[in-house]
Amino acid sequence: MAREKRIKEIRKSYAIIGEGITEFFYFDGFRNVEKDLLKKFNVTLKPDKPKHPDYSDIITKAQSLLAKEFDVVFCLIDMDYINADNVRKQAYDKEKSSCIKAYKNEIYFIESNPAFEFWLLLHFVFTDRQFRNCDEVITELKKNGRLEKYEKSIEYFS
Repeated sequence: MAREKRIKEIRKSYAIIGEGITEFFYFDGFRNVEKDLLKKFNVTLKPDKPKHPDYSDIITKAQSLLAKEFDVVFCLIDMDYINADNVRKQAYDKEKSSCIKAYKNEIYFIESNPAFEFWLLLHFVFTDRQFRNCDEVITELKKNGRLEKYEKSIEYFS
């Protein structure tokens, strides 16, 4: 009788890095609420507390996390600040392209245009409206009883 081969289950670990507290609290909440779902798909989410003021710091942190403990890193980038300046936009595009080439299938960029708050807004309403910046999105987010008291602060999320 032939021995049955066992396939070893490979568990990948994922890191999500964002620029601010909004991203951190959103994904930290997801991790706490969806424990069973994450376990089912063998996903470990470890959102990092925000200490990354710009895209360059986020990319450096992503590379560091890959070297240490994670298999895949997602970089959440708010585009309103980057798109406001052509020089900054070109520098970002160049650094992003270089990173994607060097870390194919390991580092992914998720760009919020204009900001992560747009993602929150889409939880309440479908819109294809163009927003120029995060403040416009927050104004829309506060309308009609959605998140009337929303603010980007640790106190709000606590």
